[in-house]
Amino acid sequence: MAKADLNEFIRNIKNYMLSEYGFGARSEYCLGPERWCFKADIACDIKNGKLIIEIEQGQPHPDTNVAKYWYWLEKSKYKGKLYLIQVFGREFYDNNYKSRADLCQFVAEKISKCHANFKYMSIPGKKSHKWEEDWRIQKLLPEVKNILNSIIKKINKKNLNAQDRKRVKKG
Repeated sequence: MAKADLNEFIRNIKNYMLSEYGFGARSEYCLGPERWCFKADIACDIKNGKLIIEIEQGQPHPDTNVAKYWYWLEKSKYKGKLYLIQVFGREFYDNNYKSRADLCQFVAEKISKCHANFKYMSIPGKKSHKWEEDWRIQKLLPEVKNILNSIIKKINKKNLNAQDRKRVKKG
């Protein structure tokens, strides 16, 4: 994937998060103290948690982009929700790295067993069947938006339910 495509994709996601939800998403977000600082492609603070998006564009070991959050959760004792969305470019399927994407899912399941506050979603790239086809990561943008919408809907629903419970106790 060309660097320009990746930058445009990141810009589009950040603009969407800001315009739809007022989230000031950042690139190169750093979690934790300097001695074990991990960077995310896109991240923002949300109500009661953090939303992280990792974009895999040819990284031969994307599982490290999942495992680093396990390490961070263990070391930081973070109690808020941590939503991790991992977007895979076509390269993973064209270069037979699908087993690496499967490993990401496996690691995420292990983390979820240890940390109920960890939620993982992945968006697989599409394998191109035509050599001349111009595939770009931009085609995954609607799927990222759908996942973001479902996360925000869940958060808002939980907040509304909590507000209703408070009203019942007061009334």
